[in-house]
Amino acid sequence: MCDNIKISIIIPIYNAEKTIKRMLDSLQVQTMPDFEVIMVDDGSTDSSSVICDEYARKDSRFKVIHQINTGVALARKKGIEAACGEYSIHADADDWVEPTMLSELYNKACKANADIVICDYYDTSTKGIDSYHKIHLSSYSPLDVLYDITQGYCFGALWHKLLKLDLYKKYKVQFFAGINYSEDVLILAQILQHEEIKIAYLNSAYYHYIHNENSITHCVSLNTYHGLKMYLKKIVEILPSDNGRFDKFKITLPIASFQMGFMNYLVSDKESRKEYKRLRSIIWNNSNSLRWKLGYLMIEINLMFLAHKLIKF
Repeated sequence: MCDNIKISIIIPIYNAEKTIKRMLDSLQVQTMPDFEVIMVDDGSTDSSSVICDEYARKDSRFKVIHQINTGVALARKKGIEAACGEYSIHADADDWVEPTMLSELYNKACKANADIVICDYYDTSTKGIDSYHKIHLSSYSPLDVLYDITQGYCFGALWHKLLKLDLYKKYKVQFFAGINYSEDVLILAQILQHEEIKIAYLNSAYYHYIHNENSITHCVSLNTYHGLKMYLKKIVEILPSDNGRFDKFKITLPIASFQMGFMNYLVSDKESRKEYKRLRSIIWNNSNSLRWKLGYLMIEINLMFLAHKLIKF
């Protein structure tokens, strides 16, 4: 059943009836036929599950797993556990890919004898307007790539990275229940700490990443805020302690949850001011924006209304 499968594509799906067909159709027409699609229906309440069943019935390369809703992290885990390919790549239900994506990534992996292949991608608006996004890597060393991800030079998503499937077992990668914010980064952080991993870069884009205004990263709520705090706690545990760049990065992480909570009125002004005082030295040592500095000054002198006006997205 697993013979000759070169790539497993893992797709967590939750209530994606409006977009999932576009993604699945773009995979069906791949120029490389030796792949499988693992559709993990994560407790959808719309017609997503029916759509998945239709594709699985018509095309033997498409396989569906139906489960109760557990969140995207555990849905990815379920897909990886069921995968048979030599390599794996993840995809999101609201995006789509170019027809040569799998063949180009696989060919690059074979030529470079790479464990991971990273490529560019398209940042696509909901109106379908593409913006080419080039990846900037300081080197192909795994730890350098991991640092580039933490600094935003390389996007931390899994959908533009082809990974050997056995990396998950070899390095005992964990998927964390309840952490559905930047769960991709937690996976990559566990893998990229190993210097023996060989990374290759492909200077082309195949994946169309859609900014979905209903996604967890755009709809900020109290759940999002708590999810971010869980992620920040876990990434601090996972990242190596090197008495250098990673440790410096870890120190700045609490600023992100402070900013999210304050800007979105998810915590009271009293609590925000208390947290600001705790983080004062870190905040001021890592703030380059004049507007933000003025906002922090307003918090300092307890002019919270003005602070909210100044500190915003």
